[in-house]
Amino acid sequence: MQVKKQLSAAKVEIHQSGLKMSGKNKFQGYEYFTLDDLCAKVTQILTKHDLLESTTYNPDNNCYELMIMSTSDDSHLIFRIPYALPQSKGTNDIQALGGSITYSRRYLLLMALQLTETDDFVEAAIKHEQGKSSNLADIKACLLYTSDAADEGLGVDLGGRRII
Repeated sequence: MQVKKQLSAAKVEIHQSGLKMSGKNKFQGYEYFTLDDLCAKVTQILTKHDLLESTTYNPDNNCYELMIMSTSDDSHLIFRIPYALPQSKGTNDIQALGGSITYSRRYLLLMALQLTETDDFVEAAIKHEQGKSSNLADIKACLLYTSDAADEGLGVDLGGRRII
């Protein structure tokens, strides 16, 4: 399956590209990748490695899916996360749906490309615990991962995530 080899090469290049996090959570004191941070660079590198990506909603599984396809042999990988529509005060239904789509697409890209945001988050938690930062009310870390075993199939389902 050519797509695995192509995606692996693309991941290496993406990790070496100096991708920067511009999103800032001022309340909890950490930085994160925004879709703007990811989209242009990721699309450019995936295209260079003959890969295309497409994000869709799958009503049969009630999940968002990111499909990464090889243009050289039509092989593909599918990454999934469960659909969730947040209940948020101050937003209407379409805004909540837009937020769900944006966050889901971002998390799917992070998962597929094995990009992490936890280092800054954990560092902020350590600073808070050491009394060096007072702007964090409470810190809970959830690390999402994909294992090597997950790469054996055509898809990775985040529904069985591990919380640490």
